[in-house]
Formats: sequence, structure tokens, C-alpha cells
Amino acid sequence: MFATLEDETGIANVIIWPALFARQRREVLTAALLGVHGRLQREGEVIHVIADRLVDLGDVLRNLTTLDGDVPLEPPLARADEVKRAEPGSLRLIYGEGRNFR
Repeated sequence: MFATLEDETGIANVIIWPALFARQRREVLTAALLGVHGRLQREGEVIHVIADRLVDLGDVLRNLTTLDGDVPLEPPLARADEVKRAEPGSLRLIYGEGRNFR
């Protein structure tokens, strides 16, 4: 299986061999945030991570908006798993003006 891993430095391809997929099927299919341990492989500008172990980091994702101490934020943080949605009937905000999707 191939997956895409993205962080602040860019994108990497994650290679999950069938044996690892079989052992860690639950993590692969259900994790909202998946951690990958493995070997880094670079071919030119393309980066691959050959996965050795997968970690379900869903608990970390659920706690992203939990703050330690009194930190004033303006504007306040939104929940990390929420997506700003357009108002009903306003598909032009999503698709732009140039194409007809009807």
C-alpha cells in the first residue's frame, strides 16, 4: 500500500508492505492521524519512507486544541478536526466562477 505523508518540509511517499499491513490493519484503516516509523529513502527529490511500524496518533489529534496554562489567543483556536464550510447553496465559493458543474 502507498500513502502520502506530509509535514512542514513537504511530502513523502509511505510504502507499507503487505506483511506490515496485515499485522497493523486496524491502524492503517482507522487512524485519524497515523505515525510512521521506518527507513528514509531518497531518490533525487522524491522521498520514500519504508514503514516498519505504524502508530495510531488519534488521541494526539483530539487533544490539539487543549492548551496548557493561560495562553491568550486572538482569534480563539477552532477545533482541529473542524472544517470551515461554505453556506448551503454557495458552491461558487468552492469551485469558483469559471466552470459550470450543473
